[in-house]
Amino acid sequence: MITAFDEIICRPKGINSTEMVYQADICLKGFKVLFTPFILCSLNKITEIARVGCRNKARELWGKA
Repeated sequence: MITAFDEIICRPKGINSTEMVYQADICLKGFKVLFTPFILCSLNKITEIARVGCRNKARELWGKA
């Protein structure tokens, strides 16, 4: 099995700006944990896709990120 948790935290950071923090935790359970090194590159790609997606959506909605 796999367990996954992700969270986006938004907090004020000065006038007219917001800080966004994205955290994710993905864990393989049982014998599948042995495969973690083989999927690490894919997990890193997912992290980058999420980061870029959040930044692009902020630019789309508010004109800046």
